[in-house]
Formats: sequence, C-alpha cells, structure tokens
Amino acid sequence: MSDVMVAVRKIDLQDGDVLQLGEGAFPPAELPRFIDQLRHVVGERRVMVIMGDVRQLSEADMNAAGWYRK
Repeated sequence: MSDVMVAVRKIDLQDGDVLQLGEGAFPPAELPRFIDQLRHVVGERRVMVIMGDVRQLSEADMNAAGWYRK
C-alpha cells in the first residue's frame, strides 16, 4: 500500500460490522489491497467495507450484512 494514513474509529470488528472509510481516505485502486489485509485481521468474521457514505448501500447489500427493515 502507498504511504497513506487511515483513521480507524473501531478496531474490535465483529461479524456483520460495517467499516466505513471516509471518501478519499486513500486511492480507490488501493481498496482491494486494504480488504485483502483486513481479511488477515478479521478471519472468518463477515465485515463490509464502504468507502464514502453508508447510505449508498442498496437494500440487497443491507440484507446481506444482516440488516433488515422493520
């Protein structure tokens, strides 16, 4: 990864968590490498990574993360 600092607000990621990165936190081309490294940290836990506004998720994305409308 390039020399980019990323502010982390939550480091105890649990299954089903969403990790929201600020838009422009680092170059979008680096996202696959970031996710690959994150897999080493979270193991089998399902973590969704979003760069930018969480409101960009579709209903299908939210359902996949275990979020259901009530």
